[in-house]
Amino acid sequence: MGNLHGPLGMVFDAKNGRLVSLQTDPGFTGPRVVWPAGKEAILAKDYQGKPFGRPNDIVADRNGGLYFTDIPPDRTIIPAAVYYVPPGW
Repeated sequence: MGNLHGPLGMVFDAKNGRLVSLQTDPGFTGPRVVWPAGKEAILAKDYQGKPFGRPNDIVADRNGGLYFTDIPPDRTIIPAAVYYVPPGW
């Protein structure tokens, strides 16, 4: 599989049958569906207009939602933020 754009975390969502990767390269930062081929999609590219810094960990819940962490661009802010992408993405 190519074009993963600096992945740090990945999760297989059994409910929807997709592989989601947290991308970190500029212009691709955030959670993206990377498999199956032809179903690639951006799930979130920012939060309230602010880009993600460095998404790191991701888990899928049994309802089809996703939780992921993000270290803000200003790394003086600790801890990392936790975001949720609801089912139906």
